[in-house]
This record gives sequence, structure tokens and C-alpha cells, in this order.
Amino acid sequence: MSWPRDLITATAPLTASEAARAVSPLLSVRTMEDWLQDRRTPPAWAHEWIISRVTSAVRKKERKNARA
Repeated sequence: MSWPRDLITATAPLTASEAARAVSPLLSVRTMEDWLQDRRTPPAWAHEWIISRVTSAVRKKERKNARA
């Protein structure tokens, strides 16, 4: 798959703001939106790390929702 498609799949239940915070508290929402819309791309070496951070945030959100 391509980078934006992988990211979109990983971030599906999150908003762009939540996904940006999952990657880094310093990452702007605009940057995450640009990545999701394939206007910009982070360095190739960071793709896997970004996907893992977002996936972890999704799991955490699902566990939180399951308890509620």
C-alpha cells in the first residue's frame, strides 16, 4: 500500500487532531491533515514509526470506549 492509504487506514477512528497528538505533542494538526491528504510526506524512515504511534492510540481509545 501507499503511505497515505496506510495512514488513513491506521487513523480511521481518530480525528486529525487526535492522530497528530498520538505522534507527537509538537506535531501540528495541519501537518497531519497534509499527510492524510497526500499533500506532504514525512521521511520514509519515519513511516513505520508514525503508523505504530497512531495504531497504539487507536487501541488505547478502543479500550477506553469499551470501559465506558
